[in-house]
Amino acid sequence: MNRHLPPYGEWTEVRQRRFKGTCKTIAPEIPTLFVSKLPTSMQKEEINEKFSRYAQVVDVYLTTKKDAGGNHFAFARFGGVNKATEIIMQVKGIMLKGMRLEVNIDIFKRRMEGDK
Repeated sequence: MNRHLPPYGEWTEVRQRRFKGTCKTIAPEIPTLFVSKLPTSMQKEEINEKFSRYAQVVDVYLTTKKDAGGNHFAFARFGGVNKATEIIMQVKGIMLKGMRLEVNIDIFKRRMEGDK
């Protein structure tokens, strides 16, 4: 059994155990950003529209919860970009409805990549 992990960002073939002989292909990692300090009245479509100026937005998940600082937040996933840091550099200091947003790599991705 091969226990080596594929290089980051490559497609991997995975066999399902239930159905012998069938395979599924998993898509490469899609950069996910944590966006905080969102205005209270923010809509998912507004985030999508603002960030689509910089890269292809695949998905936006707007939470109903607040972060540790009491701010509303969302997760945005991007396609056509190799690294989340590329997008962060482009959207640094972005304003939305008069508020400066904070944009970071999703904390779970940071832990996987070794950034703390």
